[in-house]
Amino acid sequence: MLRMDYPSIWKTSGSSKITIAIVVAIVVIVAGVAIALYAPQTQPTQPEQQPSGPEAELKITEVPVKYAELFKIWRYGHYIIVRDAENQTFILIPEGVSPPTEETLAKMQNAIPGVEEAEMLNIPVKRAVYMSTTEVALLYRLFKETGDASLLRSIAGTTWKEPWWFEELQEMVDNGTITYCGSNMNPDYETILAQNPDLIIMYTGMSDMVRVMEKLKQLNLTVAVDNEWIEQSYLARFEWIKFIAAFYGNETLSKACEIFDQVESTYQQLMQAFKDEEKVDFVWVAPYPEWGIYVPGGKAYPITFLEEIGGNYLLKHVAPNATGSTKVDKEVVLASLQEADVIILANYPPYLNSIDEAAKILGEALLDTPAVKNQRVYFYGPSYWQLGYAYTEMVLKDLASVLHPSHSAVKGYVRTFFHHMWRANESMQLEHAVGFKVEYYGFYKIITDYVDNKWLTVPFDLVDLVPTDVKSQVKGVIELPVKRIVCGTCGAGRLLGLGFENLIVGATGYTYKYWPPELLELIEEGKITKVGCVSKGLNYEELVRVSPDVTIHGSAMARRPHVIEKISVELNIPVIVLVNSREVDPLGFAEMIKLVGAVLDVEEHANSVYEEEKCAIIETAELIASSVAEKPTAIYCYYSKGTLGVAQPQEPRAKMLELAGAEYALKGNATGWIKMGIESFIGNFSDVDWIVWIYPRVNSTSQIIELDPRLSTLKAIQEGHVIVTLPLYSTYSKYKLSIIIKELAAILHPELFPGYEVKLFQVAG
Repeated sequence: MLRMDYPSIWKTSGSSKITIAIVVAIVVIVAGVAIALYAPQTQPTQPEQQPSGPEAELKITEVPVKYAELFKIWRYGHYIIVRDAENQTFILIPEGVSPPTEETLAKMQNAIPGVEEAEMLNIPVKRAVYMSTTEVALLYRLFKETGDASLLRSIAGTTWKEPWWFEELQEMVDNGTITYCGSNMNPDYETILAQNPDLIIMYTGMSDMVRVMEKLKQLNLTVAVDNEWIEQSYLARFEWIKFIAAFYGNETLSKACEIFDQVESTYQQLMQAFKDEEKVDFVWVAPYPEWGIYVPGGKAYPITFLEEIGGNYLLKHVAPNATGSTKVDKEVVLASLQEADVIILANYPPYLNSIDEAAKILGEALLDTPAVKNQRVYFYGPSYWQLGYAYTEMVLKDLASVLHPSHSAVKGYVRTFFHHMWRANESMQLEHAVGFKVEYYGFYKIITDYVDNKWLTVPFDLVDLVPTDVKSQVKGVIELPVKRIVCGTCGAGRLLGLGFENLIVGATGYTYKYWPPELLELIEEGKITKVGCVSKGLNYEELVRVSPDVTIHGSAMARRPHVIEKISVELNIPVIVLVNSREVDPLGFAEMIKLVGAVLDVEEHANSVYEEEKCAIIETAELIASSVAEKPTAIYCYYSKGTLGVAQPQEPRAKMLELAGAEYALKGNATGWIKMGIESFIGNFSDVDWIVWIYPRVNSTSQIIELDPRLSTLKAIQEGHVIVTLPLYSTYSKYKLSIIIKELAAILHPELFPGYEVKLFQVAG
């Protein structure tokens, strides 16, 4: 299922439902007329309710329409007056209200010229035929926000057959509640008449559709024209939700105004967040195998928005004032592709399946561009023209994330409609990590985790296009976007490092006291659900109830393949396993964050986080290497049931101590941990200068001695050179190794870090 920040939206699966007429995309991309984009006014969107009483006391109030230019709405008492994109006027009469008197009509005419020719229509509309998916999308948003099922039930017919990316609507089509009435430009008029519609909502703006409108009116049908597709901004297009809502009554109209205000607020927040950002060079191009290459003009509405949030459109010069698209030769595009930080391909599978296919149209030089090399090529999926219209604010956030993936304004936001496009048959480039891999195949990828399970990862609206033989070779499917995650501290640490901890809906662990404070508070408040412990038993009922898109676990899960099988096969929930001990290099350990980034489809951001972490680790290591002549000896250990576990020389924690300026006291090439009895431990490490003690948590050396008095003979304990971990260590040890290394270095060599405050460790007194 597809999850939204708003009420749930569901996908519709079925291979037969992907054959989308590409001409629809061409019409939307290419067609258009110039409409001025003007700044929003300061007046409130939702007008005050009119007072009750005699009509003489009422005033006609215009419902503010801030961005759209092709419709108007007024209120007069209980009546709603609407003017559509063809300058037709409708007086909408709510149920139980009498038609306006001649006196009332005269008052309306004084305030609204042309109202004398208005057609009267009873509302709410009971049976309507919708002739555009985008119009239905706006009605669907109203349905999801109000919970009023009568809104969807009012759809008697449509001129779009399938797929519908609204589950409820697809069900109505499948069971015959909604009738297919032929295509937009060649509708089946007899079928339309058979629906006995109160209203037809359609678009014009082209001669064929004007002809259809005239024919429908000749059949004595009421036709309202919604030309949102001609408007020249995302907000102007979405503002037509008010127009649709008007035909369902004052309450629905008020709700539409409220929804629009929310979307506008998102837009304004993004404007503010990116107003001073460095410009990001981008190219938006539509390559079609049969029809050639199209690029939008400099004033096309997606381009306008992208430039408002810090984009620099490199193809603006082709048609600087155009609002539609222009066909060009590949030579026109190639030079700009070479300079672009970001490339957005306005085409999608099955018509364009990979960057390699795009290169056959745009030129092989595409493969050597910075955007391709830096994994910053994107496309939108087929649901964009339905769900994207219903949830315009998510499209705005998607595009902001495309331009500025690591900006705080999009922290924790996962893209819904815009996804990465990859080369076919390429792999993620890893510098140090050895325990996982990610293979790319154009619009989908296969993630192999630390227990060698393979997970097909693909946008929700393209699952059916993945070849069957590919699906048969994987453990399961991760549908993008991932918006709900259950994890332990191993996954929580990486999510925290990426800034996506907000996606955590369930927590696993034998104890929760070592979780980061901000997440622990949510666990204690019940906002993150406890779902049991991998080693002691998961609460599968709770796991199902929180309904995660994926679960992320550590080595405890790796040792329990039967639990992986139950979750992934029986419950159909993907299980990503991370095994820290598989990485012997701290930089490889840090690079594990790229695996979680691949699960979320935020590789470009994960790369940035990793590079920052790598630079911080190298900076501390270089300072130590250049400043420390004599290194103290040290060991990493924990205590359990009369034995001590010691990190082997090639275990990441041992390597971290070395980077922090210690000589690791245990020698050899072994990885993982070794258990020793007390006498063996004392015999090996009696003269060690420092001990890093990670379990159990203690505050003093006397508490260590209480565990076994023989430990009192250790030099490090006698000199008070025991470094113990604090609660935050558990989380930081999963992703912020640079901080752990720096803090250890600050303890071992305080002269190099004057004034530095250590937060993850303390020296036991």
